[in-house]
Amino acid sequence: MGNCSSSPATQVSSSETRQVEAESQSKGESEVNIDLKHAKQEFEAKYAQSSKQTVKIEDFQLGRTLGTGAFGYVVLAKYENRSLALKIMEKHVIVELGQVEHILSEKHILQAIN
Repeated sequence: MGNCSSSPATQVSSSETRQVEAESQSKGESEVNIDLKHAKQEFEAKYAQSSKQTVKIEDFQLGRTLGTGAFGYVVLAKYENRSLALKIMEKHVIVELGQVEHILSEKHILQAIN
């Protein structure tokens, strides 16, 4: 039966293979970069918007405590037939510890990611 070797015309060198793989990876990375840029722009737009929606603690049906921290605690709550975690913080503690900017930043980030 015949020889199993390939003819020179059909052989692909390892450097050519690496080049094709690099080009493919480069295309994939550029698509990811485009997606990341779009997501970043969307996040920054939402982050820049201020939330005009306000609710009161009375609007929630509070459940059990899920956790506690330095500024307050997190409880299981129901709001408009949805279950969610509600973070309740003591403002005077935040002010005393000088964490106002940190908390406002956290609030803006959480609003932006919805």
